[in-house]
Amino acid sequence: MEDARPKIDMKSKTLDIHELPKIQEICEQIIREAGELLREGFRSDIRIETKSNANDWVTQYDKQCELLLVERLTAAFPTHGIVGEEGSNLRPESDLQWYIDPIDGTTNFAHGLAPFCISMALYQQTTPLIGMIYEPIGEELFFARNGAGAYVTNRLVTNKRLQVSSETNLGRSLLITGFPYDRRDATNNNYREITLMLDHAQGVRRIGSAALDLCYVAAGRAEAYWEQFLNSWDIAAGILIAAEAGATLSMLDGSPMFIQERVSLLAANPTIHSQVLAHFQTLS
Repeated sequence: MEDARPKIDMKSKTLDIHELPKIQEICEQIIREAGELLREGFRSDIRIETKSNANDWVTQYDKQCELLLVERLTAAFPTHGIVGEEGSNLRPESDLQWYIDPIDGTTNFAHGLAPFCISMALYQQTTPLIGMIYEPIGEELFFARNGAGAYVTNRLVTNKRLQVSSETNLGRSLLITGFPYDRRDATNNNYREITLMLDHAQGVRRIGSAALDLCYVAAGRAEAYWEQFLNSWDIAAGILIAAEAGATLSMLDGSPMFIQERVSLLAANPTIHSQVLAHFQTLS
């Protein structure tokens, strides 16, 4: 079967493919430094503001962490662009863009609840090159490089290769999902989908961090994850990690998935992906 993972443009004038391991090493240093900042702020005096609506929270640590990430990335890679959740939009003309989410799971963080994470990904236009996600309370680091596999390092293992679950029975599968911030008013709020899947899966969980949800599918801890109306920075790193671990990814309607401003996606092991997608298609 032909490898369906996106390919790196080897003729790019802005990227030397042999630099990726070093870039990954620098990325890890930055993300671990940001994790230390969040550990210090966790369960401290949190100041909450709202963004798009009353459910869309931002804390002072989201802003401080994004500032740290932007400063470190700009110092290390002054020609790279940056797209950040808290408003960073630097050098958009660059062929190489970092997508950063300083706290994916802000609601969890603000309530003193783990997990939450920092997500960083480097893209060459729409092609993912490096994805890295760090859960600082559990000190768990997920990472992938295009074509080089996906791995996890935590307190128990170092650089363990990730592989999606081999489960083929939806009735024995654990699924993960989430809901849009405007779920009370939105027409597509995931209520129909979760009700349907509760009848067919072994269980459904809502973790509260899209980035980690994709990592948990990559690690075989859940068979599938779906969610609507995600932002690019929510999933930029996670989709590479999941793909490198063998997951099938698509839009919720089954069309090919690629990085864009808003994404409704399904990520799962190949067999369960087709089963979940078939159930979703009964709703259209």
